[in-house]
Amino acid sequence: MNKFQIKEDKLKSLIPTLRQKKRFIRIIVKSNKKFDFDTLANSINSQIMYYVGAIDFGKAGIRLLKDKFDYKNQEIILRVGTKFKDKTVGSIALITKIENNDINLEIKRISGTLKGVYKE
Repeated sequence: MNKFQIKEDKLKSLIPTLRQKKRFIRIIVKSNKKFDFDTLANSINSQIMYYVGAIDFGKAGIRLLKDKFDYKNQEIILRVGTKFKDKTVGSIALITKIENNDINLEIKRISGTLKGVYKE
């Protein structure tokens, strides 16, 4: 009986020059209701995917940073690749409702670093 054994090696990470550069977008949610992170993340992700498309959503590497979410001020940080920044910002501007509540997503700042996104 032949037994094939698959060797489990860890994949090598990409060298920094081949990695996609990223941008951080600070978004303030203006609404009468306060939302928790999971509600915002699910709604924003699904609506961005609707406007951008599933393939570009994956290529863009869109992530909402849970540890940077501010419930009191309703601020959320979104990470996106530089090549898809304009498409993402455009799709954020089109989002007007979350769970049948009218909202306004205001983009405060776009930066290449987390430290820079909090500058006023």
